[in-house]
Amino acid sequence: MVELVRSNPIGVFALIAVNIALSLWAYYADPIINNDGVVYISVAQLMIDGQWNTALESYGWPAYPGLIALLAMGLHVDAETAALVLNTGLVILLTIAFTSIVGELSNRNHRIMLIALIVVV
Repeated sequence: MVELVRSNPIGVFALIAVNIALSLWAYYADPIINNDGVVYISVAQLMIDGQWNTALESYGWPAYPGLIALLAMGLHVDAETAALVLNTGLVILLTIAFTSIVGELSNRNHRIMLIALIVVV
C-alpha cells in the first residue's frame, strides 16, 4: 500500500476524493440508516453516555460501536456523524488496499490497476 502512495500520490489523492464524494452522495441520496446502523449508533451512544454495562448487554460485539464512540468523543461530534466518518475512512482503506494488492499481483500493470479501481469504487 505504501508503494502505491509513493508511486502515484496524485492518483491516491484522487481516489480518496472520489470515495469521500461517493460516501457523501450515498448519505444525501438516502439518509435513512439501516437496521444494523441503528443498533451500532444506539450502542455507541450508550457508550458515549458512560452506560457501558447496558451497551454490552444490548449488543455483544462492542468493537465497531466502540470505534464509533471513540471517534465521536475525539472529534466532538454526534454518533451518526462519527459513524459516517468511520465508514468513509474504512472504505478508503479498503479501496487503497484492494488496488495495492491488484497492483502487486499484476506486476504494476496500470491498465489492470485502473480496471480494479473502477470495479472497487
